[in-house]
Order: sequence, then C-alpha cells, then structure tokens
Amino acid sequence: MLQKDRYNSYKKTLWVLALFCIAAFFLFLGSALFNTRGEPREAIVAVSMLDNGDWILPVNNGTEIAFKPPLLHWCIAAASTLTGAVTEYTSRLPSALSLCLMTLCLFAFFAKRSGERAALLTALITLTNFEVHRAGYACRVDMLLAALMVLALLALYRWWEQGLRGVPWGAAACLAGAALAKGPVGVLLPCACAGLFYLLRGVRLWSAVWRLTLVALAALLPLAAWYCAAYMQPHGGERFLQLIYEENVLRLIGKMTYASHINPWWYNVQTILTGMLPYTLLLLIAPFFIRRGKSAGEAKENSSLWQKVKAYYKQMSAVRLYAATCVAVIFVFYCIPASKRSTYLLPLYPFLSYFVAEGILWLAQKRAGAVRAFCGIVAALGIVLTLLYICVLAGLVPENIAAHGRHADQNMALFRALQQPAWWQMAVIARTSRSCSTPSRTNGWQSTSRCLRPRAPSIPIARTCSSPTARTPSP
Repeated sequence: MLQKDRYNSYKKTLWVLALFCIAAFFLFLGSALFNTRGEPREAIVAVSMLDNGDWILPVNNGTEIAFKPPLLHWCIAAASTLTGAVTEYTSRLPSALSLCLMTLCLFAFFAKRSGERAALLTALITLTNFEVHRAGYACRVDMLLAALMVLALLALYRWWEQGLRGVPWGAAACLAGAALAKGPVGVLLPCACAGLFYLLRGVRLWSAVWRLTLVALAALLPLAAWYCAAYMQPHGGERFLQLIYEENVLRLIGKMTYASHINPWWYNVQTILTGMLPYTLLLLIAPFFIRRGKSAGEAKENSSLWQKVKAYYKQMSAVRLYAATCVAVIFVFYCIPASKRSTYLLPLYPFLSYFVAEGILWLAQKRAGAVRAFCGIVAALGIVLTLLYICVLAGLVPENIAAHGRHADQNMALFRALQQPAWWQMAVIARTSRSCSTPSRTNGWQSTSRCLRPRAPSIPIARTCSSPTARTPSP
C-alpha cells in the first residue's frame, strides 16, 4: 500500500512538473523577436532547407553553408512544416522541448535514487536558473546538445547499475543525436564522464574502455554518414572539410583563423556563478547562518580539508559521485580551449543543481533561517520587477534608456517587446506576480513562483535574417 501511495505521489508530481514546463515555456516562445545574431543564423538554415529542398548541406543567402551539423535545423524545419513558415516560435521550439524533456527525465532519475523531494528541487533549479532558462528560450544548438548529452549520461549511469551488460541503446541514440547537433564532442565528453566514474567505482580499465569505445563508435556512425553526404554535395568538398576541421580541431587547440570568444579559464567560474542565479545568492546567505549556528562539537573539529574530502568521498553515494564527476570533467574540459562561452557549460548545470538541491534540503532541516532569507529576497525581487514592468507598460520608463551600450539594438528590441503583451499573458503574469509576493511554506522550506515574460507581435524571419551581421561565424 505504501509503495502504491509513493508511486501515485510520483506520478502526480511528474504531471504537475510537466504542466509547469508547459506554462513556463510554450505560452511565450514567440513573444520576443529575434534580437541576437545567433538565432536568425540558425533559423535561416531551416528556411533554406524548406525553400531549396536540400536537407543535407543547404546554401544560405546564396553563398554560405552551416557551421554545425543539421539536427537543430532539421527539427526547426520539421516544426515549421506544420505551421507553414519558419517563425520565432517554431525556431525556438526544439530548445524548449529539449529543456522540458531533460527536466522531466532528471526528476524521474533522481526520484528513484535520491527521493522525490531532492528530485523535484533538482528539476526546478535546473529549469529556473538563469543560464538554462535563457537557453531554453533561444534558437541555438546549445540547449538541444546539452539535453541530449545529459540524457546520455543518465542512460550510461543506468547501464552501470545493470553491470554494463547488454547494449545501452538509449545512451547510443542520445549520443548520436548530440553528435548530429554539434559534432564529436557530443559523444566524447559524456563517454569521458562515464568512463572516469566507472574507474572510480572499481570497473577495470580495459573493460570500461572497450565497452565505451564501441558505444562511441556506434553513436558516431550517423554523423560520419552526414559528413560523407555533405562532402559529396556540389558546394561541399574541400571547403566543407576545412570548416569541419576548424570547428572541431582548431577551436579545441586555440588555433582558429578568426578570434571567437577568447576568454581565460576563470571565465567559466564567473559564468557558473552568474548562470546559477538566483540560487548563487545562497552562497552569500548561508555562511552567516551556518557560522552562527555552529555547535561546540563542530567548533572543536580540526581535521584538515584534505581529510574531510577523503572522508566525504568514502561515504559518498554512487549517484552523488556520478554527479560530481560529470561537473568536474565538463568544467575541466571546457577550460582547455581558448574559445569559451557560458552556454558550453550547460550540460553540467543539471548535476550542479542536484548538489544545490541537497544543500537547500540540508539548510531547511538544520539552518531554516537561511532558506527563509533566500526566499524573502527572491520574493522581494519578484515584487520589484513586477512593479518595474507595470511602469514600463504605463510609459513611465523612457525608451531611450535602453539605447546605450554595446548591445543597444538587442536592448531596444527587448524593451519594445515588453511594451506589447497580450491580455491573456497579462492575466498569467498577474497571477504569478501574486505568487511571487506571497511565499508559501512547505515542509519547513519556502517556495516561490517565477514571473513570466510578456508577448510581442512576430515578424517574418526573412526580415531579421537579411542583416549582414547575422552571418558572422560563431560556435
């Protein structure tokens, strides 16, 4: 009876989480116009596919070929055939679907291994942190790639639980999709994470290597087939090979023919701290409560940091070790190339969110004041932002306030989108802003709802893609 009750609770929570994903994303995907160079650059490839019928290596604007494999463009084109045109909504739909599917799978994965509360918090933190949430609204390959890599990592862990027996078809399929989204890195990086974890858990080196090698080779077959087909196109050949070599090899070793997002290694630390907002605020709040609440026994404990790390590693559960391994390997890997972008680190956010969720549950039990303070700050920010939005709608904020700085055009586009919501979206915003202003207590910790975004009318994609700046190469 107890097991049946738990299963019913699990199903109910999963459905509520799915409805939350729908409300958070699919009502607002077409709200904002394309306001970056990257979004129309990806969408125009789908336009070329539908216009020319070339789904292998379409030519954009008469001269250009895509810089990445075609999975994202195939998804956009497939969605656009149902609506009759490539729009902002259909262009962003693959990213939103990928994020929502990843969130639901994360909940299912951690609910089985760490409990429903930790799983739900992990899913919500993943869905609502700044970097992942932003990527879910963007017509870029990064969210699709991250979701497929994370799903492959979850499947590879399940394969380990089964003793590495049989063929992990689910993992191979996700790895193949990740490779078709952005190249071999979508296969090699998850296999590296899983391989290191297998070794840490006592799997023999040769056994781990040959099994993961076979999985990786099988996953790379669709990408290899696309490479061959693209090379044989009239506009492929040596030009295509040079592009692939530069994007996959020269970018990794920092010898590209053009400068692309060159940043130092600590840039990745900075982007994680900002990308995990608002949950990064807990790092500033929690130390005050933990220090104030130290017991006498804790204060006398004088073991070294290394001894504490060793003790924690010995008692660490397998799922915690796997999450920590994924975070460490992905972070270190993306510190190697000179080219660094915040979205490269998207695959580590779900696993980092798991540790944030465990930290919140620990604080709720031991230092509840820290969680109450955090929720109070988030609620206050929700109220302030809602009032600011009302001022924008009322015309009290001058438009030229956004017409400054390096990204003035993007800021102006976003500002104008904020000024033109639909009535039904205003009703949703009013309801969620009320939730933001009234935090509710649940089992000792507080939760607040997110405020959602307004809507603006759509414009034809061709108008946005016609700008020459939209064709600047980017990873």
